[in-house]
Amino acid sequence: SGGAYWLWPAYRRAASAYLHLVADPLQWRDIFWVGVLPGWSEEWLFRGVLMGSLVASPLGWTGGILLSGLLFGVLHWLEWQGWPYAVWASAVGILLGLGVWLSGNLLVTIVAHTLVNWIGVCLWKCSALPAES
Repeated sequence: SGGAYWLWPAYRRAASAYLHLVADPLQWRDIFWVGVLPGWSEEWLFRGVLMGSLVASPLGWTGGILLSGLLFGVLHWLEWQGWPYAVWASAVGILLGLGVWLSGNLLVTIVAHTLVNWIGVCLWKCSALPAES
């Protein structure tokens, strides 16, 4: 995400808008929850229930991973200008789906998702990144 942030201006604007909305209002004590709650609930919903259902359908593993990843990206799409962030979230969702497929364990992606959220919010709150609008 850091590379995309600096190299892709449209992603930088979309990610900044998203993080201003989600991370700026948080106190440091809240950061625990911004990792755990989405990490747990979104993984159960997207990789557990949705992907599990799609894998059992004629779409199989490939379709289940791709479709659940794309829908995960749609969940993170706030407004029309936020499409680059939704594209990034879709790619992350697909990677998390691959993580479930390769490990056979949803806990792997719950931990990964939680850590990504914690690291991202901590880096955002600790940095003086340029404000984009």
